[in-house]
Amino acid sequence: MGPWSKLERRLRDLPDPGLDLRFRFTAYRKDVIETPRHCGELACKMWITLGRRTIWAVPNDRDTSGRDDAGHIYGRRSPGWLVEIAAEYLDLPRQDRLEWHREWEGWGLVDILKACDHTVGRRRWPMLRERLREPVALALLDIRAKATPWPNLALGGRDRTSLHDPD
Repeated sequence: MGPWSKLERRLRDLPDPGLDLRFRFTAYRKDVIETPRHCGELACKMWITLGRRTIWAVPNDRDTSGRDDAGHIYGRRSPGWLVEIAAEYLDLPRQDRLEWHREWEGWGLVDILKACDHTVGRRRWPMLRERLREPVALALLDIRAKATPWPNLALGGRDRTSLHDPD
């Protein structure tokens, strides 16, 4: 996970300092969570916390019950490719980040990155709000605007049964 630690350092500087936002990523050992249909691949999880509360996660319901399909992940079988989206966003010039659009936006991750980006100023928030579809990203904009101190929102992201990658 060496490359993740470098990206994590870059992601720490991305959010507005008023947000206590943190991006996290982990890979599970095979003996903890097996991926029976895709042996040899690590099972991973990416999640975002606001304070101590998890507000977005992929997958958000990692199952360790021992069932036959426990840990089965569709598509690319692991959300590690979400790290690629975050790295691609951070590599963009600052002036191009708001206009950046991917064909597939990683279940709202791109919206969250744009909503928390400290380089996006208050004057651009109304335009950004019109473009955002992810409820967590809209809540982050509300927090930045001091409209709500702690929004009541459901956990964002996707569960392990809906991880099919549309690419």
